[in-house]
Amino acid sequence: MLADARDLARVKRQLADLEAQERAIRDRLIPIIADADALTFEGRQILTFRANKDSNRTDWRAVAEALDAPAEVVQAHTVITPGARVLRLAKGLEAA
Repeated sequence: MLADARDLARVKRQLADLEAQERAIRDRLIPIIADADALTFEGRQILTFRANKDSNRTDWRAVAEALDAPAEVVQAHTVITPGARVLRLAKGLEAA
C-alpha cells in the first residue's frame, strides 16, 4: 500500500510536469495560429483551434423577477454564450 501511495505521488508529479510542458507548447502554438481555424505544415493539417458550439443560458434571476412569467418572457431572458476555442491535434498525431 505504501508503495502504491508513493507511486501515485510520483505519477502526480510527473503529470504536473507534463501539464506544464503542454501549457508551454500551447502558449507557443496559439499565437502562431492566431485567428485561423487550422494550422497546416507542408500541405497537411496538423491542428485546429476552433470554438466549441455555442450554448444557451437562461437568466433565471430575470425570470424570477418576472413572477409567473409566460414562455415568451423566459425566452426573452435566454442568451447565447459562445463556446471556448479548443486546440486539437489532427487525427494520427495524438499517438505519434
